[in-house]
Amino acid sequence: MNEGAEFKGGTVYYDDINFPYGFKLSGDFTTVQAEILERCGHTLQGLDKGWLEPQNKAQKHFIKVCHEHTEAINVTEKTWLIYKACVARRNSPVNHLMQSTAAKYGGEGAIEM
Repeated sequence: MNEGAEFKGGTVYYDDINFPYGFKLSGDFTTVQAEILERCGHTLQGLDKGWLEPQNKAQKHFIKVCHEHTEAINVTEKTWLIYKACVARRNSPVNHLMQSTAAKYGGEGAIEM
């Protein structure tokens, strides 16, 4: 079976806020993971946020992975957990502080001592 077929969405998923150059160029995901996010991201996000009802056993397990800390058993579930961790890291207060410091002093985020 095609990996992630249970989660395939109708349109390509993009997260321009957190990954403005795409998943493949972000450096956070393998090519396979980036393709899973692009192909299944709308469905995964909808299930995770409760916007969609699960349609099969795989989707029900995915919701348990997201909300009940059940172990991820396939690459699609693991990819979504990696995605959520990357988004949380990018939106952390420390990251925002480094970005504002870099903008203030004209650097790339590194603070020279």
